[in-house]
Amino acid sequence: MNRKTAITTLITVLAMFVTLPSLAAVVPPDQVARETADATLREIKARRQELSANPQKLYALVEQQLLPHFDFERMSQLVLGKYWRDANPEQRERFSTSFQRMLVRSYSHALIEYDSERIEWAPLRMPAGTTDVLVRSNVIRKGGPPIPINYNVHLKGGQWLVYDVTIDAISLVTNYRGTFSSEIRKGGIDSLIAKLEQKQARQ
Repeated sequence: MNRKTAITTLITVLAMFVTLPSLAAVVPPDQVARETADATLREIKARRQELSANPQKLYALVEQQLLPHFDFERMSQLVLGKYWRDANPEQRERFSTSFQRMLVRSYSHALIEYDSERIEWAPLRMPAGTTDVLVRSNVIRKGGPPIPINYNVHLKGGQWLVYDVTIDAISLVTNYRGTFSSEIRKGGIDSLIAKLEQKQARQ
């Protein structure tokens, strides 16, 4: 996933899931997305120098906006696939934590470079009683074609949570599954977890 894609991904993700019940009925999610995006980007613009100079504050901002609205346990299960079933509880927890931190830090640095992309939201198709929804959007760029970004969300514990993001037909879960499976085949799941933890420690 290149840096430009990372920027557009994070911006759109941050724009979405702030009032999760809105997907259920009351406030249209595209309205919530627009209002949230405006507020988030205003804060980033106002604090750009501060956040650039202090990554910990940048991470904190992203964690505050992003983490409550993602199902990282489900994402971890999907990313590890068959290896999740073989992992013990400690390995599962360590992997989920490391995977979460990796995404937060990677996209935090991309976010600070956000410039002038614009988001358009497709009408939400949500049959009555559904617990799994696809939310579709396009990121409109200057000098380039729109980038379609879709979000798989499901209802869990009374909240709509994201469990996968597809960017220009490339699934985040599928992309990482291939990378991590290769690492596990070479050295085992403990080796993968150790590499993720060491990378976060260096950063």
